[in-house]
Amino acid sequence: IELLCTRLRKATEAIAQTQALDLKERLSSFLLSQSFQDRSGAWVYRRTRDSDIARSIGAKRESVSRKLKEMHAEGWIERTTNTIVLKDREQLQQFASGMDILP
Repeated sequence: IELLCTRLRKATEAIAQTQALDLKERLSSFLLSQSFQDRSGAWVYRRTRDSDIARSIGAKRESVSRKLKEMHAEGWIERTTNTIVLKDREQLQQFASGMDILP
């Protein structure tokens, strides 16, 4: 029972942290944690539908689409049909600093 309580407490804290963060922070963290370095050295996220990203970070698809467009306009990412290239990884890391980032 103690182990179950500990897991439930950690899950509740993670949910609370996620909901407290700005959408741009959550999206930055998601892209950083799900990206990989390709042969050319670029950091790439194999693009799925915006609705899948939204579901993963607890947001609406429309909001995610708007933020991705905003991040593209700021030069942080490059969007293609199949991928999102992280052009300014440092800026994304600054925004995601409120969350634990996976390597």
